Amino acid sequence: MSVPNQSGTQQQGAGSSKTAILVVLLAVGLMAGLCCAGTCGGLAFVYTRTDVLQNAQATLQKDDAEPTVPPDVLDWITRAQLSRAYTQALDAVTADKNVIAALGDAIDSPNDPSKLFRRTNSGQLQGEETIEFDIKGQNGAAVVSVVCAPALISPSGAMPGGFEGGYQPQKITITLNDGTQINVPPPTAKSPQ
Repeated sequence: MSVPNQSGTQQQGAGSSKTAILVVLLAVGLMAGLCCAGTCGGLAFVYTRTDVLQNAQATLQKDDAEPTVPPDVLDWITRAQLSRAYTQALDAVTADKNVIAALGDAIDSPNDPSKLFRRTNSGQLQGEETIEFDIKGQNGAAVVSVVCAPALISPSGAMPGGFEGGYQPQKITITLNDGTQINVPPPTAKSPQ
């Protein structure tokens, strides 16, 4: 009878325990790597979100008051309010005898229709406003400066001329290219009918 070789069994057991230890070490290393990546990724996420939150909080805590209406809408409202003063001033200027004598009888405003006049102030309307626009005739060109104020409410409650809102010219000054100035009387408010 032969005796089984026990050393072969021991060698086989030692090889499988080395493999098991290697698998355990590999699993522990993989788990440590995943934990490290998760922790670093989480910290990076928190850091970027904290920065975003701090920026948002700083924006909300600004001391200077900004309008709640978007600037393009605010500009549109402002231009609409001042456009009445522009048209009234243009009518007064084109009908004025002194302006006609200086520039000719075919006086027109050569401005781009989307930019009929320039406003000297910015932001919300401030009460009294000044607008400017260019005019041109056969004999030359000039700049019109119009000081305008909110239209006064008539006793009946309606705005003069039946228009609710807007500004009216208070003072109209034309400056010719040679520096000469011509004062044009502003139109008078019409009574509502």
